[in-house]
Amino acid sequence: MKGALNLIQAARPVMATAGFGRIITIGTNLFQNPVVPYHDYTAAKAALLSLTRTAAAELGPSGITVNMVSGGLLRATEASSATPDAVFDLIAANTPLPASDDAGRNG
Repeated sequence: MKGALNLIQAARPVMATAGFGRIITIGTNLFQNPVVPYHDYTAAKAALLSLTRTAAAELGPSGITVNMVSGGLLRATEASSATPDAVFDLIAANTPLPASDDAGRNG
């Protein structure tokens, strides 16, 4: 949070003078569907979403957009290595375009 806030405060004057700017924060979808107990992480990301939304509303009239890109839980990380397959199955079942074995293939 502090890093994002410091970035926004530092970039704002230059971007406002230019009448243009892009700020992108990195979020997660885990606070919307908390399938794993990462309480501190999801709380921080939820707060970051709030900062992103309020900054977008405040800075938009100056030509500065503020957006968040949110990914999800990945199987291939050390942090999620202890996550049961059932959790990943639940996430996949709630994804609008679920992955398949043929993903990315033509034909």
